[in-house]
Amino acid sequence: MAQWMEGQRKAEALENIDVFGKPTDKQLNELNNVRKLSKELQENLQDIENSVRTAEVDNQTMNPTAPILDYSEDHEFVSANQLDDYYAQEDLIDTKEAEKQRLTKGKASKTDIQMFYKDQCVFLTGGTGFLGKVLIEKLLRSCGDIDTLYVLVRPKRGKDPVTRLHDMLDEFLFHRAHEENPKGIHKVIPIVGDMEMPGIGLSDEDRKMLTSKVTIIINSAATVKFDEKLSIATGINVRGTKEVLKLAKECRNLKAITHVSTAFSNTHLQYIEEKFYEPPMSVEALEAVSQIDDSILESVLPTILGNRPNTYCFTKAIAEEAVRIHGEGLPICIVRPSIVVSTYDEPVRGWTDSVYGPTGLVVGIGTGVLRTMYMDVNKVADMVPVDLCVNAIIVSAYHTAMKYKENETSDIPIYNFVSGAQAPIRWGEFIEYNRRFGMQTPTIKAVWYYGLNPTNNYYMFMFYNFFLHYLPAL
Repeated sequence: MAQWMEGQRKAEALENIDVFGKPTDKQLNELNNVRKLSKELQENLQDIENSVRTAEVDNQTMNPTAPILDYSEDHEFVSANQLDDYYAQEDLIDTKEAEKQRLTKGKASKTDIQMFYKDQCVFLTGGTGFLGKVLIEKLLRSCGDIDTLYVLVRPKRGKDPVTRLHDMLDEFLFHRAHEENPKGIHKVIPIVGDMEMPGIGLSDEDRKMLTSKVTIIINSAATVKFDEKLSIATGINVRGTKEVLKLAKECRNLKAITHVSTAFSNTHLQYIEEKFYEPPMSVEALEAVSQIDDSILESVLPTILGNRPNTYCFTKAIAEEAVRIHGEGLPICIVRPSIVVSTYDEPVRGWTDSVYGPTGLVVGIGTGVLRTMYMDVNKVADMVPVDLCVNAIIVSAYHTAMKYKENETSDIPIYNFVSGAQAPIRWGEFIEYNRRFGMQTPTIKAVWYYGLNPTNNYYMFMFYNFFLHYLPAL
């Protein structure tokens, strides 16, 4: 203290002056003992408070002071059996939901199909189309152990194949696949090519790589436009299929090929079985005809089509003939889906990016633009959800690989994937469902009130068309 006072008098800095001096070892030990004692007292006090609080809760439980409300007049009591049934039903629902979550999120044991696709290299054509997108999503999410998924992509609208594929994988459809299999996106590899070009436009390096690695081929590429020029439809649907089969024959480790056709390739028949039918024209003849000038082809097209309604059905029928001839000896099968519509359940309910077929009909009716249509409402509207169709395609490749024996000469298996045989719905019912639910939840983009007048009378259709379409359009 004397030093401090002397420092104050001389106005010296205090930093270097030890006012209180250093504590002794005895003083430090006494300080530690005081700290330990204080901590023990705090802990004992907390234990006492908890004991008192617990005793109060128990006392309230045994001797409640709050009034017991009587709800007997407001509620109907059920018997013990009814209560048991109720809880049993609830447990069943919870069990089903848990099983669904377990299966869809990859927590269940692997199925035979998932084990088959493990470490496989898949080559997919048509991967940027409506069906192809859902197929890629399903393989990434449910068969995440595949080695590589090669997707044939062509440049389009100023975008190169890599950009197109990356933009596609960023779409909403793939969000669930990214969550459940984050690394899956790196397994999707774009292969530059074009179904209309010789050798489907593959470079020598890509062709060599594919023939050495690919084990499964899924050919889903097609032009689905009903009014497509015959030359274009032939190039993609027929010549492209031939080139894919040629590539398949060069693949050294090939296990299965699935060719996606259509249930409407033989529309002239009343009943369509799972077998090959006589094509309307040979593959070679069609390729020769398609070389004719388009202006000349258009004038004779009805004669060429015969009893086929459009170039799509016509060329898909001949594509099946190409599979029959050029696919001989290969582990190949054909899947014939009917009208493919939006998803039923996976990865999300009701997803679509296509306005063809029934979807276009729904959009036209819902917005009030489509007021009449030339159709028979009593005919069956054979539609299948795209996610179920994709499941059938994936399983068909597995089944083909399991059943195929080298040098086997039996017939190529064909699978009709349709709904009309088991659960038919007619166009009239389909339109009524859309009217009922569309009126409950109408679109905000409607330009006219809902109103459709379908008819199978051509003259009545022309009458409706003039007053409900032509005049309002003017």
